[in-house]
Amino acid sequence: MNRFFTLLCGVLICSSTWAGTFGRPGQSGQTGNSGHYGGNGDDVTIFAPNAQGGRYNLNGGDGGDGHPGEDGGDAYFCSQDRVSEDLFGANAGDGGAGGNGGSGGHGGDATIYYTDISQLKKILIISEGGEGGRGSYGGRGGSRGCRCDYRNWEMPPRCYDYKDKDGKLCRRCDPPPRFTCDDGYSGRDGSRGNDGNDGHNGSVTLIKSATPLLEENSIAAVSVNKLNTNQTVRAVLTENLFTGKAGIRSFLAPGSKVNDNYDEFVRRASENVAIVWQAPRKPADHTGKVAAYIRNGKVGFEVSSNDILITERSDSTQEHTLTIKEAYKVDEFSRIGITKEGLGKNSKIKVQAISPRPDMVTDSYHVTITYVRLILRDKVVFSGAVPKQFITKSGNQTIVNIGQIKFEDSDKIWNKKLVINFSFNRKIANSYENISKSATYKQDKL
Repeated sequence: MNRFFTLLCGVLICSSTWAGTFGRPGQSGQTGNSGHYGGNGDDVTIFAPNAQGGRYNLNGGDGGDGHPGEDGGDAYFCSQDRVSEDLFGANAGDGGAGGNGGSGGHGGDATIYYTDISQLKKILIISEGGEGGRGSYGGRGGSRGCRCDYRNWEMPPRCYDYKDKDGKLCRRCDPPPRFTCDDGYSGRDGSRGNDGNDGHNGSVTLIKSATPLLEENSIAAVSVNKLNTNQTVRAVLTENLFTGKAGIRSFLAPGSKVNDNYDEFVRRASENVAIVWQAPRKPADHTGKVAAYIRNGKVGFEVSSNDILITERSDSTQEHTLTIKEAYKVDEFSRIGITKEGLGKNSKIKVQAISPRPDMVTDSYHVTITYVRLILRDKVVFSGAVPKQFITKSGNQTIVNIGQIKFEDSDKIWNKKLVINFSFNRKIANSYENISKSATYKQDKL
């Protein structure tokens, strides 16, 4: 329903237009179910020196077709009364969307061990991706919305009794109000579902070896609290390295259907790693893990801890070492005090922020100054980082001369009623945590 109000020449004139609906809308059809996923083909390992040839069927399964959307229903209970409002018939329900086709499964992968490349000519691999299923059609929209029995009609007029200038009782009637009716709409047909994606062909990995590759040991991790001071934890990391090439179908039996790109084993990488705790504090007082890993033949280290661990890495041809040199708790960097001195242009903020390693912290200061006005809305006259020239740092203490900050009419406004919001933020190296503290100060008019 809508109402419209117009204010004209200081007099409120109200006019209203009402629109109602009769009947119940038809039910919308449900979306059709999607087709099933085709399923991947089997992966196989083939030892070519022992194989007598043969065909390996590794095809992915085809996706299933989607199911039709459900038809929308007609509107119902379409009885229309002549009432004092315009009417619209209820609409028929929309048809449900057709179900999507299921994706085709991927072809299975083959790992082939060989000692002579000619051995692959005896091996026929069929590993095609399955076809995606077809999307289904949408349901039909309901055919009938509610139809009007009466297109136009009048209702009894509104009448008023009044007395004329001679005191005679009279009656005046407005014109009879007229109303209209519009039929409800037919439902819309549901959209067709999308076809499923085709699966991709399987891939081949070649390994020139008569025996299976040894398992990789590519990650070694230790809990920080399990370390001992000046004790070295050692591990050997291993990784099987491969290189990508093209043209595998030229080596296999004619008619093979696989991805022509393949991986070939190059070598087994082996690296010695060590983790050492040399921090003055006990490792048992700290949390987290230290991990060493090998990826693409290169060694890396990763430290995950809520504490702050300072590390040093050294590398030689014999061993890669990560040494923990220092350890701190985050709260050692978060002992912060904020106070304010002075008024107006002599306003200063003193920040006392202790840090066991000042070279590891980056501190920033932000201030918002709001001019409090009696009648007008309060006005923010400055908001941003404090300019460096107004910051003086000595040891753990910092003086922020906020009263020297310039802005429009600052000489006058610094003597007015103000609200000053000050915030301090500290970022610590080797830590994901930021430390923040804020304070709000009010200044009355000077």
